Amino acid sequence: MRFKILIISISLLLTFLTGCNDKETTGQSNNEINNVVASPPPIKKSSRATKASVIKTPLLRERLPSNVLSYIRIPNVWGYLTAPNQSSLNKALADKVNSEAVEQLITATRQVFLPLTDDGAAILHFLFADMNAPLEMAAIPNDKAPIPDILLHTSINISSYEKANELLKQVMENTKNAHLEQTFSATDPAILHFGAISLFLDFNNKNGELNGLLAPRKKDKKIDVRTYFKEMQGAPLLKMQALEDEIDQDGQGAFVWLDIRALINKYSGNVPADKLLAIQMSGLIEAKQLGFGFGTAEKKGRIKLILDIPNTGMRQVLPTFDNVFDLKSAGKPSTLIAMSLPDRNYMISIESMALSKQTKNDRSAYFELKKEFKKIAGIDLLDIFDILGPEIFYFKDQISHFSALHLRDKSRFYKILERLKTKYAKEYNFQYDVRQSFGVDIHYLKVDSINTMIAKKAIADQPYNYDNLWFGRFLTSTKVNLYWVESGDNLIISTIPQDLVDYTQYTKKVVIKDWLSEQQHQVGKNSMLLVSSNIKDSPTTSYYIYLKMLLALSDFTGAKLDLFDFPTAKMLDLPESGSVGLQIDSSDSRLSMSINYEQYLFEGLYGGGSAMGTVAIVGILAAIALPAYKDYMIASETKKGFIDINNAKATVDTLLSEKQVINNIADIGLKSSSKTCKKIEISQNKVKFTLTCTLSGDYLINNKQIELTKNKKTGAWSCFTNTKTKYAPRQCRSTNHY
Repeated sequence: MRFKILIISISLLLTFLTGCNDKETTGQSNNEINNVVASPPPIKKSSRATKASVIKTPLLRERLPSNVLSYIRIPNVWGYLTAPNQSSLNKALADKVNSEAVEQLITATRQVFLPLTDDGAAILHFLFADMNAPLEMAAIPNDKAPIPDILLHTSINISSYEKANELLKQVMENTKNAHLEQTFSATDPAILHFGAISLFLDFNNKNGELNGLLAPRKKDKKIDVRTYFKEMQGAPLLKMQALEDEIDQDGQGAFVWLDIRALINKYSGNVPADKLLAIQMSGLIEAKQLGFGFGTAEKKGRIKLILDIPNTGMRQVLPTFDNVFDLKSAGKPSTLIAMSLPDRNYMISIESMALSKQTKNDRSAYFELKKEFKKIAGIDLLDIFDILGPEIFYFKDQISHFSALHLRDKSRFYKILERLKTKYAKEYNFQYDVRQSFGVDIHYLKVDSINTMIAKKAIADQPYNYDNLWFGRFLTSTKVNLYWVESGDNLIISTIPQDLVDYTQYTKKVVIKDWLSEQQHQVGKNSMLLVSSNIKDSPTTSYYIYLKMLLALSDFTGAKLDLFDFPTAKMLDLPESGSVGLQIDSSDSRLSMSINYEQYLFEGLYGGGSAMGTVAIVGILAAIALPAYKDYMIASETKKGFIDINNAKATVDTLLSEKQVINNIADIGLKSSSKTCKKIEISQNKVKFTLTCTLSGDYLINNKQIELTKNKKTGAWSCFTNTKTKYAPRQCRSTNHY
C-alpha cells in the first residue's frame, strides 16, 4: 500500500510537470570519397561554432547526503538523444547548428501536444516539451516512518508562479483524494496531500528548477523544502559515482543505484522471517550495491547491470574468472568471441553439490562414466579443467578466421595426445604429429569423427560388408582434421595449415587484451562471455542515422529544419570504424552484464538503408503518438456528449425555480438523441433531477453514460460517467459539485 502511494505521489508530480509550458552510408572510405568528388578544404576544430546543450545536467547527484539509500535518474528524451557526450558523435552533437535545430524541434513538439488533453498526451508533452533536465529521485531514511523520504529534482519550462498555481488547480481537479494546502509563491513552496503522503514542492521561477520532498503526512507539520535543499549538506557519493561512471558518465542517460547493504540494515525488520531466511541463504544479504542503466561511458553507448556481491551462498553456483587474455592476432582483429572455462576447484564443488541431489543409481552411473574416462585418457574427468583454459576463443584478424585455446598445463595436454595416439591409432585412426610447412612448426591431429565412431559400432556385428557400399564407405570414413600453432600458452587452431603459416609469419601482432581496452573499451579479465566486433564506418552511419531521425521529427512536428546547414561526417573527422559488444563478468566481488554500441541502441534498426531508417523512425513515432491521438479523439467525442446535455442546465434551473413541471426532453429544449448521444433521457424524484446521455461511437465509449444530476435542495450540479477517466470530461473526473 505504501509503495502504491509512493508511485501515485510521483505520478502526481509528473502530472503537474506536464502542464508546464511557458517558455546511411555507401561504405566508402575517406580515400575512396576523395577519388570521386573534390573534397572541401580541411576544417579546423575551431572552424565550426559550438553551443551548449539546451538540456540541463542533473544536479541532485552532485549534492546527495551521505546516508542516501537509492538514486534514480529518468533521462530527458532530448538530452539522451541530442546532448553532447563522450561518444564518437560528440563533435556533431556539440555543433551550434545541432543545438539550434533541437531547440526548434522542442518548440514545435510543444505545439503538437499542447491541444491534446488526455493522460497519454500529457505524459508525452512532459517528456518531449516541458522537462529540460533529467528527473532525479533519491531515497533517504526517515527514522520516524517505515518508508524513506524521497527527494526530487528537475528543471522545467515555466517562469511564473501564477502559471504554476493554475496548473496545480488543474491537477487537483483531475486527482482523486488529493488536497492542495498551499500554492507556490515567491516565499513559500506548494504543499499537496494525498492519502498518507505529503508532497512539498519548491519552484524557482528564475531558473526553472523544481525541488520536491515526498514524506509521510503528519498533521499540522510543514517542511520548508526550500531551506531543506539549500542547507542540505551533500557531495557526489563516491561509491555510487564509481558505478555510474561505468554506465553513464555524462548524466543524460538512465541510472538506478541501490545501497543494498544500507537498505537491508534499515528495513530487514519489516521483512517476514521466512523471506529474510531465503535472502540470507541466497547470499543476497551480503550484497553491497547495485547499479543499472544506459548512457555513454568510455566513449561508447552502454546498457549495464552491476551487482557488487561477494562469492557466498547461492552466488557460488556461478564460477569466478581471472582470465589471462594474452592471445595475439595478426594485425587488428575485427571480431572476437571469448568463453571462459572454470577451474578444477570450482568443478569439484559443483560435482559435490550435484551428487548430493542425485539418487544412488544416478551417482553410480556417474562414477562409472568417470572410471571409463580415466581408462581412456589416463586422467580424472575433472583434471581437464586443470589442463584447459581459462579461455576459448574465436577471432577474425587480417589473415583469416581462427579458433584458439589457452592451456593451463601444456605438458599434460601433449602427454594425453601421445597416450591417445598410442592407444587408439587403429581403432579410431587417431593420428598426431608435428610437421614443418615453410619453416613453421604446425601440429596436426586427425581422428574419426563422432559420426564415424557411432557408425562403426552400429555395423560391427552386421553380416554385410558395408565398405563395399557407397553409403557405408561414407558413414565410416569422415574424419576430424585440426591444425594448430603455438603462441605462448595459446593454440591457434584452423582446419587447414596455410592460414597458420601466414599467421605465424605476420610480423605486426596485436595483443587482444590491448585491442579490447584501447579500441573496443572492454576489459575481459573477469568475463564469462565476451563478444566484441569492429564495424567499419559505424560512427558515420550513426551520424547519418541521427540526421534522419531529426528530419523525421521535423516532418512529424512541422519544425523548420534545413539539413543543408549540418556538417558532413568527413568535415567532422569522425573515426573510420566503431564497435559493438556484449559481456558477462563474474569475479570474487561482482557480477555484471553489459551491451556496448556506438551511439544509440536502436542503430540496428537502420541496417536496411535510408528507406528502412525512415520506416523505423516513423514506426517509433507512430507507436508513441497514435495511441495518444486516438485517446484525444475519443475524449473529444465524450466531451461533445457532455456539452449536448450540459447546455440544458440553465433551462432546468429556471423551470425548477419557477416550480414548473418537466415531463419530457422537449420541455427543456433537447431532442431524444444527438450526433454523439444515441439516447438522451431525464429522470427525477423529490430530491434530484438527472440528465443522461448514452454515448455512441468508438467501442471504448459506446453505450457508456454521462449523468448530470441537480440536487433540488442545494441547487448544485454534479457529474458522473462510467467511461475511463482519461476519456471523461474534466468536470466528471471528480464527484465534487461544479
